[in-house]
Amino acid sequence: METQWLLIEVPETESYVVIIPIVEKSFSSPGFDDHVKICTDSCSTQVRASSFDAIAYVHVAKNPYNLMREAYSALRVHLDSFRLLEEKTVPRIVDKFEWCTWDVFYVTANPVGVWHGLKDFSEGDMAPRFVIINDGWQSVNFDDEDPNKDAKNLVLGGEQMTARLHRFEEGDKFKKYQKDLLLGPNAPSFNPETIKKLIWKGIEVEHLGKQRAAAISARGSDLAEIELMIVKVRE
Repeated sequence: METQWLLIEVPETESYVVIIPIVEKSFSSPGFDDHVKICTDSCSTQVRASSFDAIAYVHVAKNPYNLMREAYSALRVHLDSFRLLEEKTVPRIVDKFEWCTWDVFYVTANPVGVWHGLKDFSEGDMAPRFVIINDGWQSVNFDDEDPNKDAKNLVLGGEQMTARLHRFEEGDKFKKYQKDLLLGPNAPSFNPETIKKLIWKGIEVEHLGKQRAAAISARGSDLAEIELMIVKVRE
C-alpha cells in the first residue's frame, strides 16, 4: 500500500513504463495490489466518490532514467503543485549534521531512547544541529481497532503505512512523558539491546507474514501453525 510509483520493463518493445499515483481533489492513491489495481483513499469516511478522472499518470520511454525525468516534468505542468529538483534552491541546513531517529529506532522511537541518543552524540563531540523524530511519534491505529487508542506493537516500517492518524497529537509514549524526567534522580534506564530485540522480532513477524500470505494463496495446511507462531512472536 505504500508504493509511491511502479516501474515496469517491457521486453517486447524494449521500453519501460512508469505508473505514478497522483492526488485528485481529496483523494490520494498510495499504492497497488498484485494485479496493478490502484488503491485510492480519502482517509475519511465522510469523503467518498464513485469515479475519478486522473488518479495516476502513465509514461513510456526507452531509457528508464529519461523516463522518470520526462514523467515528473509532465506531472509538474499538469499538477502545478511542486517543483523539480533543478528548480529548487538547496537549503543551508544540508551543511549541518543531522540525526534521524529512523536509523536506530524505526517506529519504536520513544522519549528515553531519543534523549540517550542525543546524549551519546554530545559526549562524542558529534552533537547534531538538526534532529528528525521520524515514524513512531504519531497517534495511529488500524481500521479494525479501537478508534481512540494507539496501535500497539508497531516495530518496522511498512506495517504502520496502512494505519491512520486518529488525532493530530503525539502518540501515548510521547504524550505521557513528564518534563525533566530524564534529568532527575529517578530517571528511567535505557537499554539499546531492548530496541534491537524488538526490531529482530519485527523482522521475524514480517517473514512469518509473507509465509502466511503464501499459505493462504496455496491453501496450505500449515496456515494455523504459522498464525500461532506470529502470535507467540508478538507476545
